[in-house]
Amino acid sequence: MSNNSPSVPNQQQLTQVRASMELEDVLKSNHEQISQQIQEFMRREVGLIERLFPGKMQRLVKETQLLNAKTELEFRHKLLELHVEFNLAALNEKYETYLKVIKVEFRQQFIAFVTQRQQQLRREIDERRKDYLGDDTERWNFYQEHQNLPSAQLYWNSIQEETMNYFTWLNRLLNDFQNIIDEKIKSYRD
Repeated sequence: MSNNSPSVPNQQQLTQVRASMELEDVLKSNHEQISQQIQEFMRREVGLIERLFPGKMQRLVKETQLLNAKTELEFRHKLLELHVEFNLAALNEKYETYLKVIKVEFRQQFIAFVTQRQQQLRREIDERRKDYLGDDTERWNFYQEHQNLPSAQLYWNSIQEETMNYFTWLNRLLNDFQNIIDEKIKSYRD
């Protein structure tokens, strides 16, 4: 594979693997036949002294056997490596797909939950504003009755400041909730 990230094998790679496996079977069969023939020859032709002190021909046969065994092991190792790589790539792609599906579903649930909570908070704040206006009506009536008193203007000024602070605080609560949600949504994008 050209890059380090695994990918799903294509048709050409699968064909190459099949051809490699067929070649392995042929090589193995040839190797077994040659090994049997050499062993038979060694049993018939080689005596005890020649087995203990092998000649050039026997050393060459042993070296060839070792070379064949080494080549076969390397080939099997490469084939196994390729097989593992293909399986890993397939599993990786499968689980990445599952992860994407789970993320989408979780985000949908989160957005549904958050929008519902925001709507509840907005309605609750609106109810608090209406309640406050009801209280303000009583205070306004009280001020109207006593506006001729010297402290009445101070009373009314304090009510106006309290009203501004209360409505600003309610707006800030709603904005803070929206900012928290925006941060969470941003964290999903990152």
